[in-house]
Order: sequence, then C-alpha cells, then structure tokens
Amino acid sequence: MMARCLKTEKHARTVFYGAMVSEAIIAMVWATVGMAFYKGGTPSLAAALANGGPNAIVYTSCTALMGIGGGLLAILGVIACPITTGDTAFRAARLMLAEILNLDQKKTVRRFYLAIPLFAAAIVMTFTDFGTLWRYFAWSNQVLGTVTLWSCSVYLYKYKSQHHWITTLPALFMTGVTSTFILTQPIGFNLNASTGNWLNLVWMVILLGVFLVWGTQHAARIPVLEIKKSE
Repeated sequence: MMARCLKTEKHARTVFYGAMVSEAIIAMVWATVGMAFYKGGTPSLAAALANGGPNAIVYTSCTALMGIGGGLLAILGVIACPITTGDTAFRAARLMLAEILNLDQKKTVRRFYLAIPLFAAAIVMTFTDFGTLWRYFAWSNQVLGTVTLWSCSVYLYKYKSQHHWITTLPALFMTGVTSTFILTQPIGFNLNASTGNWLNLVWMVILLGVFLVWGTQHAARIPVLEIKKSE
C-alpha cells in the first residue's frame, strides 16, 4: 500500500526504512515494559496474560506510566491499530487479487466481487484457534520474505554480478528456517527433528542449485531496464 502512494522511487528508502525502524522502536518499548513490570520473566508475563489478557497488561502498564488519561489513549491506540491494519490487509489483498485476475476495480460493484469472498474467508477463520492461526500467519510471513530475497538475488545477479550473494545467503538461511519449522511442527508435517533437518538440508541444496543454474539463466534473459536519473 505504501508503494502505491510514493511519488518517486527516491522516497522508497526513507519510507520503508523509516517504517521498519519505527516498528522496531515500538517493539523495544513494549519489551522494556514487559521486563519492567513483570520481573519474573516469561512465567510472570504468562500469568498476567492468563488472568487479564493483553488488554489488562496494556491498561496496567500505561496507567502506571502516564496516568488515567494516557492509559485511555494507549488503549484506544491498541484498538485502532488492529482495525486500521485489518483495513489495509483487506485492501491490499483485494488489489493483489485484482491484478492477478486482471479485474478492473474502477467500478464499485467490481470491488465487491473480491471483497465479499475475502470477508467470508476471514469470518471462517474467526472460528479457528487463534494460536494455530497465528503460527500459520507467522510462518507464511517469513516465507514471503524468503521468496522476496530469492527474487532480489535474481535481480542483483542481472545488474550487480557477484553482489547477488548479499541476498542469496540470507535467502538460503531463511529457507532453512521456514522449511525446518513446517517440517517439524504440529501445524506442518510433525516430523522428528533429525528427519526434518536432513530433509531441510536436501531442500536447501536443491533450491541453491536451481537458483545457480535456472535462476541465473533466467536473469540473463531479462531485458535490461533503462533507469532514467531524475533531474
């Protein structure tokens, strides 16, 4: 969604790096709150979650730090963030499906063709166990990052020669992480650790071979883009 709002590619680094840094700061703030208020570590935090859930933790920590007013603002933020995130996720999913299916979205009625099935799928998911659903989401999110790294490796091979290893090695590492997880966890194939690790090693070697043989050949056939420098 952010990429669609950029007026020029020059803004991409500031926007995306800025978003990552901001998100990291937010994560560190909440990690600090967790360590400051629940000194017993994970067991204390787990007990607090069991007794009142995330909302109770947010309310307790925010009112202690900022008073009633600040606590109410923080709770509103906690409520608003998932709502806006959900809106962005549905919109991004609809736009991606529209591009894949080559379905024009200028008319409102055409938007419903995709929005209604997406909402129906989301409603079905609300009846599943959130813990299981969250693990699938976390895994698929990392898989998306892994695929992006492999795509960047092909691009860098085309334009930067041996510099593609900057992304190829992280792509290989993330392939190992995501593959091992889905092979050995109950939400995946539930294999024992030894079997899962060996299968993952074979899979990593195969993918690296495919990239070095087919991926580089494919990159060589991609027309060179003529990037014009902005004045």
